[in-house]
This record gives sequence, C-alpha cells and structure tokens, in this order.
Amino acid sequence: MFDDWPFKDQFNRPACAAFGVVAAVEWRHHTPANAQNPHAVFPRYGEQHLYWDARVREGVFPIPPDEGAHLKLVAEASTLVGIAHDHLWPYAADPAPAHHCPATHAGLPHLTGATPPATGVRADAAARLCPMTWVDLSGPRRAERVLDALRLYGPLALSLPVAGRDKRDPEAEASEYVWTNPQTRTDGIIADPPAGWEPVGAGHTVCVVAALPDPRDRARAGRPARPARPVFVFRNSWPNWGTHPNGLPRGYGRVRWSFVDKYARSMAHWSDPAVGHARAKGVD
Repeated sequence: MFDDWPFKDQFNRPACAAFGVVAAVEWRHHTPANAQNPHAVFPRYGEQHLYWDARVREGVFPIPPDEGAHLKLVAEASTLVGIAHDHLWPYAADPAPAHHCPATHAGLPHLTGATPPATGVRADAAARLCPMTWVDLSGPRRAERVLDALRLYGPLALSLPVAGRDKRDPEAEASEYVWTNPQTRTDGIIADPPAGWEPVGAGHTVCVVAALPDPRDRARAGRPARPARPVFVFRNSWPNWGTHPNGLPRGYGRVRWSFVDKYARSMAHWSDPAVGHARAKGVD
C-alpha cells in the first residue's frame, strides 16, 4: 500500500521533522483500500506551515535557511496549532521571501517571524489539532521503546543521526556515508556503521511506518535463528534515495534494530492509541 503514498521531497531545506510528523498524521487520517476502491487514499497536509510555526515558537528570527526545527517543537506545534492542508501554503524548494521577513505571530506577540501568506491557513490548521507526544530516547532500550510506541500509536516520527566519524582518529572528519553510500542510496537499508563510529552533528527525522522481520534472523544450516528483532521501515523525504530493487517504493528505507538501539535520539508519536487501519504494519 505504500505505492499509494509516494514520498515527498524536502529539497535542500532542513524541514525533515515537519515531514516526519506530517507523515504520521497523513497515515492516521488515510482511507484504506476497499472493495470499491483498490487504492488507499491519503490526505496531503502541509509541512510548510508546521515547520514555520515550530521555528516561530522557537523564537529564532530571521528563520535560518540552513537550520532545522527541533522535533520537540514540531510536535508541540502539531498539538497546539494543528496541521493545515498543503494547498493553502504549499511547501516549496525555495521558500518565499516572506518566510524570512519580520512580522507578528498571532498568539505569540513577543515573537516575530513570517506570517502565513494565504487566507485560511491558521483556521484550517486549528480545525485539525493533532496531539503529539515527544519522547527523549537517550538511555537504554531505545529500539524496544520505539517498537512499543509503534504498536500502540501507529507510525511515528523518529530522529536518527546522519553524520559520524571515527572516534579513534581525532583528525577524522564527519561523514554522512552511513546514509549516503551508493549501496544505501539504492536499497534504502541503513547498515550498522563501522567499528569506532560515533554520531556527530544534527540528526535527520523520518517517519517509521512498519516493523518487519529481519531476514538475518532466519535459521541457517547448523545454526538456530537469532532472537526476533525486526527492522523498522521508514518513509524518508530525500530524492534519489532508496530506489529499491527489493520491494519498497522509492523514498522508503529500512533501519536495523541495532542502529536504532544505539543511536536513536528522540521520537514523536500520537498521544492517543491507533485503532483499525491507523495501526502500523507488521506490529501484531
């Protein structure tokens, strides 16, 4: 069914947290396929308004074009301000100049930032308050906590490190190779990093949509199967990534349990449990 829900491109803008949260909301609100319609129908909500509101709430002006919004603030904006339809303020590769101009944010008079340019954006968002809970994942059992939340609340936004370096070499430069090497760009599988790797810098938010069996856990000749630890399937917001000769549509990827358990930073999930078709795939 992911073929009915093509990924969206964040372009060269640091808005991944908004894309992760909006994806979790679109999944919760989608209409599943049925006998009359063989394709699932997904709403198209707007990342631009959510990203803008999170930055306004942060009080950073003018809004830096190369700094992302913290997932915690995006979850807060989704909860308190809501999520608007995309056509009311379309997300663009190059935001309009108003995105960076001083103005007044209604309800937050002590802050300044860009005002939504289209009539009805705030009203439409206010009609769709989407309560989200942000969770700091530092500490033990990170992957288990993500799986538990996925089972209870459905698809969720997950922040993972992108760049890293060899901590054994003080002269080593940070690299995004774990995510951007040719193999990962093709199959979308975030492999375990090499020995000595440590994350540095900002993270990247994706929307985890499913948990599927890890083929490495299957029994092999003369060896029992490993304890079942699924891989997490996620929806990314990068173009030319995850072309998938192995079954998932372009823009979707897999991250292994071990990577999430070691490095996941935070997540934002719905505050109320998912039921029916809103539940994530592969978590029963």
